[in-house]
Amino acid sequence: MYYYRFPQDSDEGRALRSFHRACQRAEQAQHDYAKKVGAVAFYEDFNCFVGGVSAVVFKDPSKVNPNIWRFVAAGPNGDRTYAPNTIVTSGTVTVQPGQRPPKNTARRVYIKPAPVSDGSPSETPTEVRFLDISPRIAIAPKADCTRAVTAERWRLQLPVVKTADFLSIVHADLSSIDGTSAKKVDVVTPVFFPYHGYYYIGLQYPVHHDLFEPIDIGQFNLTKNEMLREARGKQ
Repeated sequence: MYYYRFPQDSDEGRALRSFHRACQRAEQAQHDYAKKVGAVAFYEDFNCFVGGVSAVVFKDPSKVNPNIWRFVAAGPNGDRTYAPNTIVTSGTVTVQPGQRPPKNTARRVYIKPAPVSDGSPSETPTEVRFLDISPRIAIAPKADCTRAVTAERWRLQLPVVKTADFLSIVHADLSSIDGTSAKKVDVVTPVFFPYHGYYYIGLQYPVHHDLFEPIDIGQFNLTKNEMLREARGKQ
């Protein structure tokens, strides 16, 4: 792991502040989803920095309606995890410049591409991915089918925050994973926190940028403990 600090009032600091707010919104959406479907816990999408829900946990598995929820696997704590009992198929539609992507429907979710980095409108057609949702058990009562599809549509629309966005903000050097030879890359979720005018970050890639001051793990952890102690004192 590599550790750095850089000013909060820099362009990178402002971008990371926006990233942090997106993380908070994604986390709140996860909890809201669990509450709406009656779950007591959830497992997030591990392909993302924060956000998404891969499975949920209910208080009493014996009362779970199998028409609506399918068993996924036993979680690390031995709890039974579930996902909406649906089948999702995908496709794409082409959107011409200046044309708005189609709107989501009760059984179709459109995944819009990320905007271009400079914010300018695209001058070429773009492909928008869509996901069609259908109940896995067609002979189930209509109400159960509707609830399964609705739970899946909510799940697919949950906001997610990508680790790649964080790495881009902090100018992470990913050259160590470039090249033609295959190698295993152990993914480590970056960590960051603000403290007294600086952002402190820890990640698995080096950063080569004048604003980023290298620090060691001891200074990172010491500062993190000070930040947590001050936060507890304000409660």
